[in-house]
Amino acid sequence: MGELTFLYPWLLGGAALASLPVIIHLIGRRRAPVVKFAAFDFLMAVNKRLARRERLRQLLLLVLRTLAVLALVFAVARPMPKRAADAGTASKRVAIVFDASASMRYERGGRSLFENAKRQVRDVISHLAPGDAATLVVAGRDVTPVFQAPTLDLAAVRGAVDKIAPPEGVANMGAAIDMALSQLGSDGGNATLVIVSDLAENGFANLRPTAMEPPPEVRLIDAAERPQPVALPNLAIETVSVEGAGEQASERRIRVAVRNYGPEAVRELPLELRVGGDVTQRVLVEVPAFGVSEKTLTYAFAGTGVFRCEVKLSGDGAYASDDTMAFVVEIAPGVHVLAIDGDPRTTPYDDELFFFEHAVQAVPKGDPTIDLRIVGVDEVSADFSLEGYDVVVLANVAELPAEVVSRLVSFVGAGGGLLFTLGSEIRFERYNALFGGLLPHPLRDLHKAADEVAGTPPLALGDMDWDHPVLAGLGQAAQEGLRASRTRSYFNVDVGSRNKTLAVLRFDNGAPALMERRDASKGRVMLLATSIDVDMSDLALRSTYPALVQRCVRYLAKAIDASSLAPARVGATIELPVPTGADAVALVSPGGTRIERSSDDGTRRRLEMGPLTEPGFYSAQVLGKDWQAAPRLDVAVNATLDESDWKPVQPSRIAEALGGGSGDRVVSVTIGAGQYDDPFAQRGYASYLLLTLCLVFIGESFLGSRG
Repeated sequence: MGELTFLYPWLLGGAALASLPVIIHLIGRRRAPVVKFAAFDFLMAVNKRLARRERLRQLLLLVLRTLAVLALVFAVARPMPKRAADAGTASKRVAIVFDASASMRYERGGRSLFENAKRQVRDVISHLAPGDAATLVVAGRDVTPVFQAPTLDLAAVRGAVDKIAPPEGVANMGAAIDMALSQLGSDGGNATLVIVSDLAENGFANLRPTAMEPPPEVRLIDAAERPQPVALPNLAIETVSVEGAGEQASERRIRVAVRNYGPEAVRELPLELRVGGDVTQRVLVEVPAFGVSEKTLTYAFAGTGVFRCEVKLSGDGAYASDDTMAFVVEIAPGVHVLAIDGDPRTTPYDDELFFFEHAVQAVPKGDPTIDLRIVGVDEVSADFSLEGYDVVVLANVAELPAEVVSRLVSFVGAGGGLLFTLGSEIRFERYNALFGGLLPHPLRDLHKAADEVAGTPPLALGDMDWDHPVLAGLGQAAQEGLRASRTRSYFNVDVGSRNKTLAVLRFDNGAPALMERRDASKGRVMLLATSIDVDMSDLALRSTYPALVQRCVRYLAKAIDASSLAPARVGATIELPVPTGADAVALVSPGGTRIERSSDDGTRRRLEMGPLTEPGFYSAQVLGKDWQAAPRLDVAVNATLDESDWKPVQPSRIAEALGGGSGDRVVSVTIGAGQYDDPFAQRGYASYLLLTLCLVFIGESFLGSRG
């Protein structure tokens, strides 16, 4: 056998346990008292012969049991042939890349790929001999080198494998392989790169050629232990979209796209809709192999408000991360509007609110209602009440009782919405004196843009804030309709008088057309610098006018705050709209992590939030006078689909990428542990000792049965 060395020499102390069978044997030999009885003398000859046979059996059992203990002790101490590598020079260098990405949570045969991979890496390490050096790089959310260079302390490498954190994130196998190869140095002779992974093709996108000469041997170890290189079965919810159902305001049509990443079609897979944690619907879906299937659910929500929802595949349990998709649905309430007509006419088309009234009544089917009450300015007395209304519209109103103006101030301070529209009745000095504390900007003179004598044409609308909730989502047709409008007259405003004012629409000469006052007040105030009828502009004749009016009213009533936020994916950075009067916005993750951004005193319309690293619902908060919850801005974050496809990478592709595509430079890439598959190749004499132990047990069992 030559000279021996032991990987774990301290375990040889267990050889002392070989004395236990001897001690037990001696204790069992207690002598019985001898009593002579003449009648049994004739049996002594037979008994002596049996006693000799029994003593021999007991002696053999003692020897076998002692050998069993010694074989077990020597096997775990790992006797190895003495090699020159013990002097400190590694005979073999092995770099192990361990895939700890989220896809390693996939369960196969009752075990996760992560558990399989740990076992496989431990097996590789156990086959290394004294003098071999190994290093470990973990590729999870981050690429982490556990050691800075290959180490001869194989027990430390094994311990590091046991401590690898649970899988998460998306693995960058290219960066991990670069790091592992850099630790092996420039000489690839007698060097091996072992990659233990689910071998998903999308994880090997960033491979670069190695400069090692000769190139190292590359071994791919499949954590899924597939007999054939085929994709693992998996289904994922790819997208969820929510739209009005067109029947009632609380009803939504939810379209769900399910993708099948596996090679076999799936039939009758349960799909659940959950609202607030309760299962409200369950349907069955069929998805073709490597295909996508869409399912539409219709659900009527109970009342108004913000609802946290999920759709879930309940029959696909191998990889649960992508089986659920969370999303947020807002059901806006109906709006109660009081419009005060400052220029009532008997001829309908001439009335100040004729077009406004018809625009408000043209609510699309399924949208929340807008209840409108119109009163003439002469009907508004000092004791007129604003109670029960969400929005007040002052249409070309030149004068109101001081008591009503005071109530308007309180109304806005309590959260109500106020819309000023101007016209021929307005005298800007008196208007500023009466409503100056409420206006976004004080008025200046009436400007006549269209002058036939001077030859100046009417103004079109120029800059538009498409991020503002009033305009967000209106689409290209609405933009063209707004730009086609022409304004003959408008009021200039003193734009330097207040800072927290936002121009939603501007005329093409840069003057504000529709502006909003943005301050810490609970209510919202907007001003249209021209008339709401056709006296000063033809905006009321444009096809976009009903949508613009309705969205203004709903925004002022806080029935809309922003365009709906689509569900996000882990790792994404989103743009969160800044509500009126908010100085800062924050998102709190399911785990309690807080992301906070300042709005720079309301001048920033959207804030970048992220990256969002946890799946689940992020709760939104806004800062006015203090921090308050803002459920309308809640964000649903879902697991990324980057780890959902287990189509295996081909060894030839890795070989080509690491070799640089050169025909005369070949990198050997194979699937399997290679020489590590042979249980006798690298285990030293431990395998023989374990085989001896098995034979001893067989012999001991045979002798024991003969007693």
